[in-house]
Amino acid sequence: MAAGEAMTAYHGVTGATHQQKFNELSSAGYRMISLSVHGERTDPRYTAVWVQRGGPAWAALHGLDAAGYQARFDQLVGQGFVPVIVSATGPRGNPVFAAVFEKLPASTWIARHGLVDGSADATGTLSNVNRWARDHHCMPKTIAIYGGAGERTYAGVWLPNPGDVKWQAHDMGNGDRYQEWFDAYTAAGLRPAFVDASDPLQYLAIFTDDSVGGWVARHGLDSPAYQREFDTQLGAGRYPVTVQGGGLGTGTRYSAVFAARDLPVPRVFTQANETGSGFGGVHAVMRDFMKSRAVRAGQLAVRRGGTLRLAAGYTWAEPGYPTTRADSLMRVASVSKAFACAAIRRLVQTDRLDLDEEVFPLLGITGVALAGQTKDSRIDDVTVRHCVEHTGGWVRRVSTVDPVFRMRDIARALKLSGRASKRDMARYMYGEPLQYTPGDSSAYDADDRYSNFGYVLLGLVVEEVTNLPFRDFLAQEVLQPLGVDGQVFVGATERTGRRADEVSYDHADVGGSALDPWSDALVPSAYGNFLIETMDSGGGLVTTAPAVTALTSDYAVWGLGGRAPGSARTGSMPGCYSRAESRTDGIDWCYILNTNTIRDANASLSELAANLNAAIGAAGI
Repeated sequence: MAAGEAMTAYHGVTGATHQQKFNELSSAGYRMISLSVHGERTDPRYTAVWVQRGGPAWAALHGLDAAGYQARFDQLVGQGFVPVIVSATGPRGNPVFAAVFEKLPASTWIARHGLVDGSADATGTLSNVNRWARDHHCMPKTIAIYGGAGERTYAGVWLPNPGDVKWQAHDMGNGDRYQEWFDAYTAAGLRPAFVDASDPLQYLAIFTDDSVGGWVARHGLDSPAYQREFDTQLGAGRYPVTVQGGGLGTGTRYSAVFAARDLPVPRVFTQANETGSGFGGVHAVMRDFMKSRAVRAGQLAVRRGGTLRLAAGYTWAEPGYPTTRADSLMRVASVSKAFACAAIRRLVQTDRLDLDEEVFPLLGITGVALAGQTKDSRIDDVTVRHCVEHTGGWVRRVSTVDPVFRMRDIARALKLSGRASKRDMARYMYGEPLQYTPGDSSAYDADDRYSNFGYVLLGLVVEEVTNLPFRDFLAQEVLQPLGVDGQVFVGATERTGRRADEVSYDHADVGGSALDPWSDALVPSAYGNFLIETMDSGGGLVTTAPAVTALTSDYAVWGLGGRAPGSARTGSMPGCYSRAESRTDGIDWCYILNTNTIRDANASLSELAANLNAAIGAAGI
């Protein structure tokens, strides 16, 4: 809480007591930041947290059935109020509602009750409203779960999301399953912003990537246990920022999040220059983009004729977040492929490799990995050139043919005890069908033909020909001559494997583990859902923007050969986005971001590139 503010809370009280508290506290300048109605619809109980602070005009309601709630809702909305908290209990067909409204400026928002489980394509489902919210730049504020066993029902409100907070909100099962979701989302850098439970105890939670500083979350607490936790946390300087009750009678259980503040910590912008501090217009483009799209870590480097003219790291994050520097290591996803092409070029230049050499025979892979697979007769015709040019015969939009993101499935198919290697990937794919004849660039459009797997094969080719790990050969033949050997490495899948000077990666999704393919545990998509190490040459490098521009000043940013004016390459995977460009005026530039979850991504990233090119030109770099 801010200085001068006070807090009070109560839980499990009757409607009459709640009304009495409402009268006392509202007249004393308090307002509710958390409200829950729970228990039997014939004897609903109320749990609330109040903070004494100013703010917009507000109103509240409780104890209303669906018709009464809708009538009062319509009345308040007609007066310019917006629901900010919605809670419900009871059966799907006859619930009891409680809500808080505030008079807010006109904006896009949505509130719904009576939502059910189902496809995002089906009207009236929670998933459908969540999708609408993402499409309209909104996020959930509260979502109540009510209804008995077999009839989970939801009521919620989705408000504007001007800070582009990343979020997840859905049913999370019973207490044990909720704990699994909790562990995965918090490992991904999110926090529980709201947790509710129905009778019987089925949990729904909202997780967000904003910050309220240190927090403690508890669920499944009976009334005495909740009171003890409340007292403990209050003594530690934390208060409940959300408390929700679920269950009936003595089976009532409370879910709470305690923190030192309920309003998110504002972000601050930091710019760390290595060189080129005077190019304010260029830096402003990065600053404005990162602030408008909630990107915490970014880098930019610009060279002219190979000379580094600008290198900077940018941070748009909460106080205490590590400062991004120009030499901070960052994942670059498919910009790694430019390094793979440079390695292949060196092998061709030194007559150690023929571009028309067939890949699988070179690797010694001659048989399918699984008894149920049938070899495609064209697989042995895939050449190094085909892999470089993305004409190897694979179409990545077919679910079985972008194996770099299916390493969990591959390990299970091969019955491996642990993670699959990149050679395991190649062995498995040798038995999978091709979608078109290798070398036929007219078969599909370029985006469909784009092959991460083909570039993993190129890394295996480098290792087969040189008898060195891909990165070691890259260092000897490419990085050391460029003077960037200490700025390019194979990345690590696990968060704990990051290098000391490497940024963290923002992505809100979770999924099955490729690290432990037989485990049912959920893991962050950016830290375990796929294997960075196996992607090395195809998208698994960590590097810096200055190192990328050093490469593209001498080597093609796209394809083989020397510097390629008028070309560009982008990279995207959970937790990063990058772009490298070689202009026709001798300028090479690269930016890297620590997220690829970007609102209106295609349009906004195209605009970022255009704005950078304009600013670089105007700056006279």
